[in-house]
Amino acid sequence: MILGIDCGVKGGLSFTEHTNKATLFVMPINGNAVDVTMLLNMLVEYKPQSCYIEPPQMRGGNSGLLTAASNYGRLLGILELREIPIYKAYPIAWGNKVIPGIKGTANRKQAAIDLCLKNGIAIPHINANKVSDGAAEAYCISLYGLWKQSQQ
Repeated sequence: MILGIDCGVKGGLSFTEHTNKATLFVMPINGNAVDVTMLLNMLVEYKPQSCYIEPPQMRGGNSGLLTAASNYGRLLGILELREIPIYKAYPIAWGNKVIPGIKGTANRKQAAIDLCLKNGIAIPHINANKVSDGAAEAYCISLYGLWKQSQQ
């Protein structure tokens, strides 16, 4: 079992088996911070052997920089406490491997959603009309992690 994480406040988690079967979640948030209690419960239930996480990308100024850095630190801390090996997965790397030929953030998000639907992966909704592109990207990150581990 591999955990893929899109670590934004609107991010997501994908607990993915080696068969590519996955369970996706919207990032557990309490206020503006990652809910570490809920995350810990998920880690205990799903028992991932490793985690591939997309580090926060700072675009367009410093808006949200402190929140992104704080949440990234919370995620790394709880993963380290659970002794889960952590690997960074940058968008250019996982995107080129899992959904090649896609340019731009909006296109990548839609391509991640399309890949989940193609593979029969249920994507959680963030409201009645919108699925979580963060959870879909987390699935792609976890597939990248499966590929990386198969190369070792």
